[in-house]
Amino acid sequence: MIREVWQAVFGEDITARKASGRNQFRVVCPFHDDHSPSCDVSTAKDAFVCRSCGAAGGYLDVVVRAGFADSRRSAVEWLQRRGLRVA
Repeated sequence: MIREVWQAVFGEDITARKASGRNQFRVVCPFHDDHSPSCDVSTAKDAFVCRSCGAAGGYLDVVVRAGFADSRRSAVEWLQRRGLRVA
């Protein structure tokens, strides 16, 4: 699910990036001024963690941290409005 959420929020397909492990991709962190990939996104765990700024969480936290929702509940609604089925 995090792959689809990342695409909806940032317009970036994380799987186009170099894998840092099985089902784990390293991207430039969108939550701080980053110039080299420091954020690991795991499609197996539906989670992300930035080794530089410490931002971390699941796919709902991506929506909240990006400023599209003010709570995890409203993040679910935001995703549903974009046609994503949230479990």
